[in-house]
Amino acid sequence: MNPAATREAAASGFNWISWANLQTQMKINYTDLYEVTTLYARIIPREFGINAPNGGVPQIYKFIIVNRKVVIYAQRKTNAHNFLPIIVAQIKEDGLGNQTKSLADDATPYQDIATGLYMSAIQSQRRKVYDRMLYDPSRVKKSDIDKVDPVARIAVSTAAYGKPIQEAVYPIPYRDEGVAGILGMSRDVVEMANIASGQNRVQQGQFQKGNKTRYEFDVTMNNSDSRPRMSAVLLEVTFFAPIKHILKSNILQYQPPGKVYNRQRKQEIDINPVELRELVWQFKIADGVLPVNKLVNVDLMGQAFQFAQTVPAVAAEYDLMGIYMYMLKIQGADWIDDFKRNPQQQKEYMKNVQPTGPTTPAITNQPAG
Repeated sequence: MNPAATREAAASGFNWISWANLQTQMKINYTDLYEVTTLYARIIPREFGINAPNGGVPQIYKFIIVNRKVVIYAQRKTNAHNFLPIIVAQIKEDGLGNQTKSLADDATPYQDIATGLYMSAIQSQRRKVYDRMLYDPSRVKKSDIDKVDPVARIAVSTAAYGKPIQEAVYPIPYRDEGVAGILGMSRDVVEMANIASGQNRVQQGQFQKGNKTRYEFDVTMNNSDSRPRMSAVLLEVTFFAPIKHILKSNILQYQPPGKVYNRQRKQEIDINPVELRELVWQFKIADGVLPVNKLVNVDLMGQAFQFAQTVPAVAAEYDLMGIYMYMLKIQGADWIDDFKRNPQQQKEYMKNVQPTGPTTPAITNQPAG
């Protein structure tokens, strides 16, 4: 948008014809407001008058359009993955297609009901203090009755002299025995929202009373992960999988030779695109649905180390040190390599810890004399 257009429009009047896109001219009026749109589309170039190689084959193009009419930029995207560079996903599959509601839309009715119930309870408490009232206008003014100041001083008229003040004002009794029921109903509505969304207090980070053991609690929580896991599977298939494919394809296609700094090894490494194309890439990401304790079970690993102590063949066949280092790194100990000894330090350490057994003195035959 032209930054000076708003100032000129304020001085000369806003051009609503241009804003509504009703002008027939194809030229851009740069002194007015204009809209810039970036559009990615899969088109057949020949159908749009674009002379390009293989013009009859669908191709991906990037367009920049001004005021939805004038194309100022058009470029073919020659990515090897052949995907549009915009990824859209949904975590629910209920058969409604584009009419599928989000989690927030599903929770909105429950939120509105609970809010209405709470507001009614608050209004009921307010009526206790400021409710309907009968008063004698010959003794008290209406403006004095309507004051909400808690320290207001109200003067009575001369007609009230010698008469009880209680007879001048009479508040109509108000009963609100149903407030407790309203608040309980609102809590029930919130609980219904949690059931509808498949959530519980523990998943929301709240404390849940109970007498379950740790094992029973873990089993219960694992059984409650069905709905979030389904959402995670849909999100993985429709969103993260295309992103991973795009990243791998772009790296293999556009990565030039060079050097990059490896923060874990704290050194520069050479990047060879030819060697990258020979590798098999795999992404493994831990998140709320796939936490670290599911990637590595610490208790099960402890049992494996105990079994290796009783059966020496396990240590001979498996690298227990590598397994332990993997567990530490996946738990977040990326700094463990900073304390790794070099080969010379390893040899010196092994010499110091090598056990020394009792030496047997050499026996030589002495000639008899």
